[in-house]
Amino acid sequence: YWPPEDPYGLVLNEELLPWSEAEAHCVELGGHLATIDTMAMAEHVDAKFVGRASNQCRSLWIGYSDRAAEGSWAWADGSTEAFTNWMSGEPNNMASGEDCAALAIDCIYGDQWWAQYVGKSWADAGCAPGDFEYHARPSVCKLPLTAPPPQCDAATGLSASAKCTQSEV
Repeated sequence: YWPPEDPYGLVLNEELLPWSEAEAHCVELGGHLATIDTMAMAEHVDAKFVGRASNQCRSLWIGYSDRAAEGSWAWADGSTEAFTNWMSGEPNNMASGEDCAALAIDCIYGDQWWAQYVGKSWADAGCAPGDFEYHARPSVCKLPLTAPPPQCDAATGLSASAKCTQSEV
């Protein structure tokens, strides 16, 4: 996955996961679920990744949620970007169980209904099994565009890509 080929550092994870597991996967790669901070980036994600999503809905997790406090939406990477791209009427926390942001085609209403919202495609959804409007989804991770520092393992003295020095262990 590294270095990411995408100009924003975005990588598609096609595995269908709950939101928290998708975030954990992105963290393992050295990033987080994607923070989308401009309309240009939102359009890029829609154009490049939505059509490649393997689930029937073509809906993807991004790194935005209000799981910590209802109505206080926050990015998984801790950034304070103010850009949002909610479709009309969203977020609505329907049935008090929609705390994670997903983008693109909706799993219930289908392509024809959702087509009117292309370009304005975020909706809140249930994050995990048992939540209202929950569907396991693929996700978009955002990785750093610069090389991450090596992570040295004390037991082996090795990183994922190189031998570490004694001072790094």
